[in-house]
Amino acid sequence: MDPRLKAEEGKKKEAGLLRQPTASSQGRGFYEQGFMIIEIDQLASVLKPGQRLLGLDYGDKFIGISLSDTRCKIATPHSTLKRKDLKTDLNALVEMVESYNAAALIIGMPFNMNGSEGERCKLTRKFVQKFLSFYDMPLILWDERLSTKAAMDILISGDMSFQKRDKAVDKIAAAYILQGVLDYLEHSAE
Repeated sequence: MDPRLKAEEGKKKEAGLLRQPTASSQGRGFYEQGFMIIEIDQLASVLKPGQRLLGLDYGDKFIGISLSDTRCKIATPHSTLKRKDLKTDLNALVEMVESYNAAALIIGMPFNMNGSEGERCKLTRKFVQKFLSFYDMPLILWDERLSTKAAMDILISGDMSFQKRDKAVDKIAAAYILQGVLDYLEHSAE
């Protein structure tokens, strides 16, 4: 290993910014630019029976979280993580990954309507880099255009009050993102 990289890894360990994955998550996926970002078509080779997928809708103030069932057919809104500091946020996500035996993270990429990457995509990519340097696991970036609008439409049609909608929109958006991946997997298997 390059001595500079080894020194950097040592600093991260000392600062508590590097966690090693559990034995069940080691050795999976494919590395791209030093990060474990995989393509959707590689997900089946990573997923073992009984494992789940964790969907994230990353935002400035909150991270919406959703979970698949163990058959990876249905996405369910799980929770909304109120962002604090990076280390706290990363530890909370890793705890969820490990407690739910998640095989991979699905993170929504907020592309512009024309498909280009704006400031939100840059911030999401930066978070992904920080997560993957903190915890080693497969991760998929999934187009999330209009996921928040779809989540809001669902909540409005359910006649939910503004305050309740505001609390639920991020986890509903995360479920919408994750369900897109699950639907893709279902249709590609046919």
